[in-house]
Amino acid sequence: MGCERLPCHRFVLLQDILGHPSELPTLKELDHVKLSKSQTTIRQHLQELVNDGILEEVSLPKYQRQNDFPFKFYGLSEYGPEFPCVFVLVYVSTYS
Repeated sequence: MGCERLPCHRFVLLQDILGHPSELPTLKELDHVKLSKSQTTIRQHLQELVNDGILEEVSLPKYQRQNDFPFKFYGLSEYGPEFPCVFVLVYVSTYS
């Protein structure tokens, strides 16, 4: 996948994930991205990034989950930085 094939909304989501203090935001945190998209649409974009191998879902084990607290987070996969678009974002966020 090249940069030209990464939809703008997914690129913005990647920027927000890399800009998050832990680089593991929740869906609710990503919902505050100014994409004018519903949470369902954001979830679909995240799932496509997971399917493409760029992101991975990280879930807390059931014994660590608490009521009303998020338990699913999104972050770069092990192979995420190998994608050209993501590499540029990682480089810029690391060295700027």
